[in-house]
Amino acid sequence: MTLLNHLKEINLYNNDLEEIPKQIFTIQNLQKLYLDDNKIKVIPHEIGQLKKLKFLSVVQNGLVTISEKIKELKFFTTFCCLYDNKLDAASIEIIKKLGEVLKG
Repeated sequence: MTLLNHLKEINLYNNDLEEIPKQIFTIQNLQKLYLDDNKIKVIPHEIGQLKKLKFLSVVQNGLVTISEKIKELKFFTTFCCLYDNKLDAASIEIIKKLGEVLKG
């Protein structure tokens, strides 16, 4: 187990990220992930590896697609995707089934 596995919250706000760094998906205890103000278009299927994730914020990214794997996260309660996100129809259906969704 690495020291990163003790992290419960990560804020990668405003880093010009085009994708979620793959290392994030190995952090077993991650509960909150802030990815606001980046350039992330896709929430990949690896999101399902974050078994303890409760909160995900991708505000102002231009997000287009969300993997269905997010629905498998049993602790997941809040998804924020406000401003400048252009979700496809399948992703809109996915977020309708999630807990609290803050979108715009």
